[in-house]
Amino acid sequence: MVYSGRIANAQMVKLNVEPDEVLYTALLHSYVKNGKFEYARIVFDMMLENNVVCSMALIAGYMNNGSVDEAENVFNKTVGKDVVVFNAMIKGYSKSVESDKNGIDILTVEGMK
Repeated sequence: MVYSGRIANAQMVKLNVEPDEVLYTALLHSYVKNGKFEYARIVFDMMLENNVVCSMALIAGYMNNGSVDEAENVFNKTVGKDVVVFNAMIKGYSKSVESDKNGIDILTVEGMK
């Protein structure tokens, strides 16, 4: 799937295809699912508007990989956070005793406004 994701991405560039939210989301999910976070992050950063679905996928992927700082970075850049994004962070924090306090902090700092 990563191979086909990279081919699809290369073809988009080669053919000067203007990607939309659906295409970006599919590519990002493909890369995250296959552990290619560097490619997923490139796609995420290329998006004009980072949608909540992509943010959640990248956060969950980073957390599952133990990359808490990267997940926090994506979380902080996410506009329009919803309960799914908060849950992805809390679930990730709960997997680590060192960072479980951050799960509580994220609720109080963000204030679940």
